[in-house]
Amino acid sequence: MKHKMKMHRVKELHPVTWVIIALIVIIVPTWLYMNYGMIHEEHVSEATVSEKYQKESDYYIVADGTDIKVENPSEWMLIETDQNYEITYEQYGQKSPYVVTINQAHDDDSAGGGH
Repeated sequence: MKHKMKMHRVKELHPVTWVIIALIVIIVPTWLYMNYGMIHEEHVSEATVSEKYQKESDYYIVADGTDIKVENPSEWMLIETDQNYEITYEQYGQKSPYVVTINQAHDDDSAGGGH
């Protein structure tokens, strides 16, 4: 008897309630995918590196106001402050942005940058 009453209540839900439920079922997974499942890539052709710093065992540069992790310490040591670089970096989820490729701005050869 109780089971029939519950089923009857579900059928009585207002159409607006069904629309809200449908939107939640669509929006929440989409938001989660966009923020945690998708890699965001950014390419900057004239980024000025204003600062370099080390935090524990991680190496960072600050380029145009964005803190970007440099995963290769040798690469980090070659980067100079107050210089312009062409930088491609990626970010996903709650992770810090990290350098994919870096090269001096207006440098036509690919030697000395990237990984």
